[in-house]
Amino acid sequence: MELHFVHRAESGRLAVMALFFDKGEENVTLNAAWDEIAKFDEKAKPKPLKNVFAITNLLPKNLETVQYNGSLTTPPTAEGVLWVILREHAKASPGQLGAFNSAVAHNARPIQPLNDRIFYKSEHGNRN
Repeated sequence: MELHFVHRAESGRLAVMALFFDKGEENVTLNAAWDEIAKFDEKAKPKPLKNVFAITNLLPKNLETVQYNGSLTTPPTAEGVLWVILREHAKASPGQLGAFNSAVAHNARPIQPLNDRIFYKSEHGNRN
């Protein structure tokens, strides 16, 4: 599973932080969002999950990232999006992953060409 945190600057520029989840123990922070995720409608406009959970409770201790300039994963798939991908993955239980898969049938975009993209690795180290 992959969770995107989408940020829009006042200028309209977009940055997306991506956090991947591997199968493992239950993620108690995700439990706070499941009621909202269960209401997910792929055809509806995305809505923010404001005040559902603190993002810092989901972030891994190691904040190393890979960054690149890419595009949106949903139509209009516009370019100019700064992607920040956390290298360390979080955990979610098989039940949590199954609940997500039940709410979202298929949301994967076909693999795109690299288009001479440059990838940057940052080494933030561990959070306190």
